[in-house]
Amino acid sequence: MLLYLVNLAAAGLAFYAADRLGRRKLLFGAACVMAACMYVVAGITGFNSNPQSIEGALACLFIWQFAQALGWASCVWIVTAETRTLQLREKTITIATFSGFAIGILVTFINPYMQDEGYGNLQGKVGYVYGSFSVMAAIWVAFVLLEMKDLALE
Repeated sequence: MLLYLVNLAAAGLAFYAADRLGRRKLLFGAACVMAACMYVVAGITGFNSNPQSIEGALACLFIWQFAQALGWASCVWIVTAETRTLQLREKTITIATFSGFAIGILVTFINPYMQDEGYGNLQGKVGYVYGSFSVMAAIWVAFVLLEMKDLALE
């Protein structure tokens, strides 16, 4: 329940933050926080198992959820809706929606095999994989994404 409350608070704050900070800053900052959290979780759970460390990893997961809901779960839809032309807007939203759901299904299917002892045996170290994806997302935002903060929709 607490994780859902964190998600709700961050998603509500995203409406304000996207207009106040800008899309690029919000997405870049969220990707960096998400990467750091995943690397910390992987380091803690992969090499340490005392209860205090596990609580630290759990706290990082809550921080990760807040950053993800604030940035990537909400701001992606704003960016796709603000694509420059009407012809590209529909295609961009279609591709983004399909890609998001397809990757979500893929991760849901593959992740248990990556963590399982009989297959990938990454266990908590799977955070290194997801942290690396967050780093790639931050690089993409830094070099590709245009800022559309103060532009008119038309």
